[in-house]
Amino acid sequence: MGERVCFSPCGNYLVHFNVSGRLRIWETETSYLKQEFTPGSHLSSPCSCVAWISVYNSPVKSKKKKRKFGERQVLLLVLGTDAGQIYFFNVAEGEVVASLKEHNRPVSSITAAAGTDLYSSAENNIVQWDIPEKKVKRKWKCNGNVCNMLISDDNSILLTSLSSTVLCWNVETHTILRKFEGHKSNIIGLSMGVSPAGEKYVFSAAAEERLVNVWNITNTNLNKPVAMFTLPDVPSGISSNISSNGLVTFVAVCKRGSLSVYSLQLNGQCSKPLKPKTTVLVTPDESSTKKKTEVVPIIAGKVVGKGVKIAFGSSPFISCETIDLNTNDSELYLIRQDPRRSTKKKEESIKKVKSVETSSHVDYLSSASANSVSLKRDRLVLENEEKVTMESLLEKMNLSTKNIPSGDNLAHLLVQGLNSQDRDILRKVLLTPNENKIRSTVESLPAQAVLPLLKILVNLIQGRTFTSQVAAMWLQAVLRIHVSQLLADENCSSVIAPLMGLVESRLSCLGPLYQLKGRLNLLLDQATSSSVPRKPVIEFEPLLVYQDNDSPLNSNCLLEEEDDDDKENDEDDDRWTDLLNEDMSVESINGDDDGDEDSSHESEDSNENNDDEMEESSS
Repeated sequence: MGERVCFSPCGNYLVHFNVSGRLRIWETETSYLKQEFTPGSHLSSPCSCVAWISVYNSPVKSKKKKRKFGERQVLLLVLGTDAGQIYFFNVAEGEVVASLKEHNRPVSSITAAAGTDLYSSAENNIVQWDIPEKKVKRKWKCNGNVCNMLISDDNSILLTSLSSTVLCWNVETHTILRKFEGHKSNIIGLSMGVSPAGEKYVFSAAAEERLVNVWNITNTNLNKPVAMFTLPDVPSGISSNISSNGLVTFVAVCKRGSLSVYSLQLNGQCSKPLKPKTTVLVTPDESSTKKKTEVVPIIAGKVVGKGVKIAFGSSPFISCETIDLNTNDSELYLIRQDPRRSTKKKEESIKKVKSVETSSHVDYLSSASANSVSLKRDRLVLENEEKVTMESLLEKMNLSTKNIPSGDNLAHLLVQGLNSQDRDILRKVLLTPNENKIRSTVESLPAQAVLPLLKILVNLIQGRTFTSQVAAMWLQAVLRIHVSQLLADENCSSVIAPLMGLVESRLSCLGPLYQLKGRLNLLLDQATSSSVPRKPVIEFEPLLVYQDNDSPLNSNCLLEEEDDDDKENDEDDDRWTDLLNEDMSVESINGDDDGDEDSSHESEDSNENNDDEMEESSS
């Protein structure tokens, strides 16, 4: 069996035990861990079940006073083990006061009402114990392994769950009165209540179902549930109470950490399953109520009067609280501090070691500047012979940082400026345009100072021309030397994002700027060329002209041949014009009398004559 959490019948105590056998008990009013108990045989036989019982006990006679006190009621915690033993643990004394042994198998369930006998089950047997005599009173067999048991307040009816079935036993006759079947998985919780009319009701919840059934034991004609409650998740515990006016208050704790509250007026059979009236959630802060992400789990709940006692957290950090159910809200958020976190804060407050508080306005001295500063520590006394305050002494000290160290490495001074956020130190270090000094300083920087330096450089590169140029030199050195660290850092992208936008915006202006520069250069060249007087062009005659007379193609021959060709062309043109004129005159004289055939013959003859003349002229 796994972990188990349950309240005492009075609601003043909360018990929690786990598989290892460790038992813890809290006071619900103060959330104080009252007892912590580990049985000696927990390694071989851990606890398998637990139940609360109130018994009357007579204290031991006092030898000194020789008088007997009256009986008083003592709250005991009954523990069943895997070895078959049953232990009685006294909450007030914090120790085991008695033990019983009858079962040879692990004890599966235990139940007891106030002032009644104790009932235990193991395998197929149910045992009724006489607590004062510490012996078996009755014993009978059942049809299977009992998972849960519950005794009525009048000690007349015993409820047992066999897997998915609920059995109602008559304690006197050991006979089964009623048998309820309706679940499909193992039953993990039983609760009982009595109405003002005397009718007894049973509430049963299964491990893998989101429905809680309500059964009527008194009315033998009803074999089906009289009501059903729908759950938002599978349950881990239930509790119920029926008031004097017949109003049923039922709560169910779900495994996801919520508490569902139901209200029902007993008046016949319900046709539809009932939804929760209110869902209670515990959150550590107000933001979780909107996001519904972080929830402190509720692990137990019990109806006490008109309220509900809840336990939230995780063992051993558990807190208890009583809440009022007089609300009409469908969801009730309780903003409470996580018990685990509150415990850590208490431990931190107990520690004696505290961190030293330093002021942000600090001036740091480097080794080079310290040598140039002369500190005079003369004792000054005022007129009334009172000592000068520390503030006045510090004002008289020259702590200026005008002189930058002459070394090639400014890493130490740069780290001081980053830690103190001193603008003077940062300005005088970062405005150094020496590339060698920048490279050696960046190489000597510690890893934790790279990201703060990058943030400052991003701001400087957005400034004026000289500042942006020097910041670009520092940025280039940082990206080259510490690129692996920046790639591994998740916060680097958010720091460089403004720089990327700045670079893109400036690159978009680069093309128009180059065009403007080219046009301005052209205008300036034209302006300068027009203002300067032009030099006159001087023609120079050749000093020597050489002509080769032996060449067949001399200039005179060429000129003569060109003249002859022009003359021949002119003669040919004159002949063509004469021929055309003659043809025109012949056609006009003949007219239309010769007909089409004569004109065609004549045109052919004229064409032949023209061809002959052209041949003669060409020859």
